[in-house]
Amino acid sequence: MMAAKQHVPVEINLTADESFDVNKAELKPAAKIKLKQLAEQIKTYTYDNIVVTGHADHTGAKADNQKLSERRANTVFNFLVSEGVPSATMTSSGMGSSQPVTKPEDCNMLQGKKLAECLAPDRRVNISIIGIKNK
Repeated sequence: MMAAKQHVPVEINLTADESFDVNKAELKPAAKIKLKQLAEQIKTYTYDNIVVTGHADHTGAKADNQKLSERRANTVFNFLVSEGVPSATMTSSGMGSSQPVTKPEDCNMLQGKKLAECLAPDRRVNISIIGIKNK
């Protein structure tokens, strides 16, 4: 009997610009398209689990950022479930602003729209598919 081919974990990142408006947790159309494609792909594999993690930038109160990151992760989780991905195989959590992609000096001295644009990489949802094997 031939063993299933093991694949490296798959990481999908939904960036702020394509996924959510600032301070919002509703998916934009581009994110829905990307997630529909991902759900179809997932159905062609077996896997151990899927981890959905939301992130926020450092602007605003820490507690608010934590809640926003959790809402974003839950939105992605629920969308994947609506597309046929079993909820029992997934977990979701929010990291708030604790894991930024940008460095403090990257956006230093910026304000308003320019600051929001600079910090956009920190506002994201990561989806990790762990233990993927061909069916």
